[in-house]
Order: sequence, then structure tokens, then C-alpha cells
Amino acid sequence: MRELIPLGVLHPDTGVLGDRVLLYAARIDGMGELAHGEGIRSALTVPFAEAEAMVADGRITDAFTMAALLRARLAGLGT
Repeated sequence: MRELIPLGVLHPDTGVLGDRVLLYAARIDGMGELAHGEGIRSALTVPFAEAEAMVADGRITDAFTMAALLRARLAGLGT
């Protein structure tokens, strides 16, 4: 990994539980073996603009991914 960029905090619920998730973007040179023991079944690498298009057309519906993309765009990383 070349760089890990903090994107801020996300509170994924209504505040009743006080959960918080830290969001990050990572600049990488490539991917190695997937950690199947962690439940990772597959990975897909796409350009930033394609990821945004995937949100727009409903292929990405995961709120954590959508929040990370928005935060990355606002941080000027979406180029």
C-alpha cells in the first residue's frame, strides 16, 4: 500500500447505540490474495468515475461504500 487517507467518521445508525465507523481511502499498487477467512469472496477494481456510476445506476447500494466515495470526492480524491 502506498498511502492510507483518513476520510472521517460515519455513524451508521440513528445515534441510539453511538456506533461509529472510520472511513479510509487507500492508494495501492496492486492486490494480493483475498482473505477468504474474513468472508471476502471477491474483489473488483474500478476507476473512481465507474464507482460513482455504479452508485448512480444502483449496482452499488452499500451505504459504507457510498459514504466513502462521497467523502473521497469531497476530499478531492475522485480524479
